[in-house]
Amino acid sequence: MKFSEKFKIIQYNNLYYLFDIITLKIYINKSDDFQEFLRISGNTRFRKKTFLKENQIKEIDNYLANQSCDAGINRAFGDFTSISSIVLNLTNQCTLACTYCSAYDFTENEDISFPVIKNAIDFLVQNNPQSSQYGVVFFGGEPLLKAGLIENTIRYIGEKYPQKKFFYSTTTNGTVLNARTVSLLKKNNFLVNVSLDGNKASHDKNRKYHNGNGSFDDILKNLKTLKINNVGFEFKVTFDSENRNLIDSFIFLENLEKPFSYSFTINSKYKSSSLTNYNKDKVESINRQFDKIYDYYYEKIVNNKKIYCVNIINSLSKIHNRIGKNYICTSGKNTITVNRDGSVFSCQNLVNYPETSIGSVMSDFSPINHAKFQALDVDFLNECMKCWLRYLCSGGCYAEKYIENKSIKKTIPLKCKMIENYWLHIIRFYLKITSRKDINIDHFLATSENIKIHV
Repeated sequence: MKFSEKFKIIQYNNLYYLFDIITLKIYINKSDDFQEFLRISGNTRFRKKTFLKENQIKEIDNYLANQSCDAGINRAFGDFTSISSIVLNLTNQCTLACTYCSAYDFTENEDISFPVIKNAIDFLVQNNPQSSQYGVVFFGGEPLLKAGLIENTIRYIGEKYPQKKFFYSTTTNGTVLNARTVSLLKKNNFLVNVSLDGNKASHDKNRKYHNGNGSFDDILKNLKTLKINNVGFEFKVTFDSENRNLIDSFIFLENLEKPFSYSFTINSKYKSSSLTNYNKDKVESINRQFDKIYDYYYEKIVNNKKIYCVNIINSLSKIHNRIGKNYICTSGKNTITVNRDGSVFSCQNLVNYPETSIGSVMSDFSPINHAKFQALDVDFLNECMKCWLRYLCSGGCYAEKYIENKSIKKTIPLKCKMIENYWLHIIRFYLKITSRKDINIDHFLATSENIKIHV
């Protein structure tokens, strides 16, 4: 294997580091010869003006190319068994009309029927009878509008499968957190994800009621009800492509002292606009903003303050513990989504594309489509095979690739650039943290363990 196929050269603080693409290990050799070699690598113009002799260049190149891969690499999500969790799309009704919503066309209200729900739960258990526990995610639209359906589902599970353990979660926009719904969430130990897109300006720009009013103030008021009733919750944050003040939203979210994970808008069948589209200028703007964001997080860590951004904590852990992933997610492998008519999809984001359905809980699976529409091993994605980020990016979101390209294998160049920018920030942030003797990265990650979740 060539040196350039094994390592990515990363510059930080006037030094050149080697990032091992396979093992995710970071190397540093501060000798003048080694640093000069890395400086001129891949640049013929620099190579003409170097103090290194040609035999020295060849010697270092051969040395690096022949380094054996460290077998200590961890691989996450490498093995899959049977379906153990299910997403139920209860309704396309929603109290909000978000500008970037990728879920549904709201011209007709449509709810899942209870017979479909019962078939879905039976399907889950019957196709994985050896499991002792299962997960059920209530999704929408706004799922809490259908509190009665949720209550009936949980009652059905308790009566038919009393010997099995079920875990429940939901994603809510936070506008329907009343006495009934909060009691339901508390009684059944729900994991609650609340959609909150940063500070008031960022949130109300996109997450509006049907009359055009923002929802921020109502959500913050409703969150107090969750806190009073000791219902645990986390935030799911979506930033649009035109957000020019990300740092204020990160500071606001950190001050709420609740775990949050963020993502950026994607195109969909129903919403494609300047807020969901990306170009070179937008990607560069986002990248520049993250320079300030990581300066802010560096100061937090230096001052021994807790971090609540799950993306950053998980990513630092991946680099430090060298945890690579061959698969981007478990959808279609451990998790499936059941739409309102009973049709089954590997991913929630594909429910508006009927051609990607992998069957129905009311009839049978389509083995061909099931194989076609699920996360693929990055080692078998032609466009990713030589990418230095392949075990960190894991090939990117296959649903988003299908939405953009009608292919789960073809990459989206601008999104690839955003992902590369993200990981370069993370790696340099990691190097900055670990260069300080007064910061113990193991202790920091250990104390952040209660915040880390899979996103």
